[in-house]
Amino acid sequence: MIYISILLLIISAISKSICDISESCFSTSKLSSLNPNFWNKHASAGNKWKNGDKSQGEKFLFSSTILVFLTDAWHLFDVIRDLSLIAAIILTNNIWLLIAIYPVRQLLFQITYSYLTKK
Repeated sequence: MIYISILLLIISAISKSICDISESCFSTSKLSSLNPNFWNKHASAGNKWKNGDKSQGEKFLFSSTILVFLTDAWHLFDVIRDLSLIAAIILTNNIWLLIAIYPVRQLLFQITYSYLTKK
């Protein structure tokens, strides 16, 4: 179970870096060649609404609430980050072990973030 927990922490770290890039520096990152309407948090804000217009209502049922993770990369990877971290905690069943390896998660986040933000 410890190996699965470590893998889940790696997934959590990578997901966190993608969220941060999507929000703060998409246009200068290696992700910039991807569809900005999905990957750039600021360009994808309208994906929740019909024709990108909030006054026209949700694009699909629950697109602005419980299914918002289907509308853009930031929300999708935010959910992946949270679920993988929660699963790691449950599988490990040892909060002290997770605290001990948390710096490794942070290091993996920094490596991924640095790699994806350098063109």
